[in-house]
Amino acid sequence: MEITEYTHLKDLKKIQIKKFDDNRGSFMAFPNFSDLLQVAAAQLNLSISQKGVLRGMHHQVTKPQGKLVTCIKGGVLDLVFDNRKDSPTYGNGDVFFLSSPTDYLLVPRGYLHGFISLENNSIFQYYVDEEYVPSDEETVSWKIMDKFVDWDFLENLGITKENLIISEKDNI
Repeated sequence: MEITEYTHLKDLKKIQIKKFDDNRGSFMAFPNFSDLLQVAAAQLNLSISQKGVLRGMHHQVTKPQGKLVTCIKGGVLDLVFDNRKDSPTYGNGDVFFLSSPTDYLLVPRGYLHGFISLENNSIFQYYVDEEYVPSDEETVSWKIMDKFVDWDFLENLGITKENLIISEKDNI
């Protein structure tokens, strides 16, 4: 397992696990998620999204969730924003391309998180260390990520701000 830390986003880590291929197919040994999250994973979530779907930007206010995220199938632009007022990287964000179950992001508690699906039927999986509490969730406008997203890249894929598929809750 290889772990990359980022100075512009405190506590965010990219984790790459090894994949072993042979004539039968492939094998991957996943890390101990409880160790990475530093607590037991409370919930495993999976979403399947069409091309151009934007999910996010969310976080829980009083029971923030740490997340370990990956794209099992397809591809996504994963959106992260440090929303922790006491963090030295508060207000910084970034976008990460995820398209393989060997690549994970460890998103710390207090970060806003979302993603844009780049392909039809992209499968996005995330472990969270706190159960989802709908009344504790806050959605922040996805436009907070505008300066971090390469819209020209997305336009080349046929995805524009105007044709994003966004739920009513997320479209603020």
